[in-house]
Formats: sequence, C-alpha cells, structure tokens
Amino acid sequence: IEVDLGQTTTFDRMLTIEGSWGRVRRFQLQCRDEGDTQWRTFHEGTTLGDLSLRFEPVTARYFRLNVLEATEVPTIWEVYLYPPMARAAE
Repeated sequence: IEVDLGQTTTFDRMLTIEGSWGRVRRFQLQCRDEGDTQWRTFHEGTTLGDLSLRFEPVTARYFRLNVLEATEVPTIWEVYLYPPMARAAE
C-alpha cells in the first residue's frame, strides 16, 4: 500500500486493521520525501492483524506498507497514521 500524504507530514504511530485472517507474515514500513527515488525502511515486523505501532517520528511525503511475505493475498482493510502527540509542559 502506497500513499501520497499530500504534503510533508510527521507521524510516529500507525494503526492497521488486516481482517481476521492474519495472512501477513513479514512487512516493512517505508517512507520517502518528494523528489527522492529511494524508499527508506523505518520499521520491520512479522505480523499485522489489528496492530498498533509506535516508532520514532518520521517526516515524509510518501508512506508505504510493503508486504514481503504472506500466506495468501493480504486483506488489509485500513491503515491510519497519527502525528506525534503534544507533550505536557514540565
């Protein structure tokens, strides 16, 4: 799944809903900026299912969920990216 976010965006969390079959066995989260030709991998995992991830903030224009291995055709229903939450003043 490849998405043009419309502008350079910062995000640090993702929610994925794969359906109840759990077919994905290996995946990468990748990003690139406008004008870049190479994707940069910022997270790798082994299963999706209904998965909530948190990672170091990523700033990019394009996002890709790259499925590397699956038992059958992946059934990814939804993918959400979230911006970093504002931290309370100390």
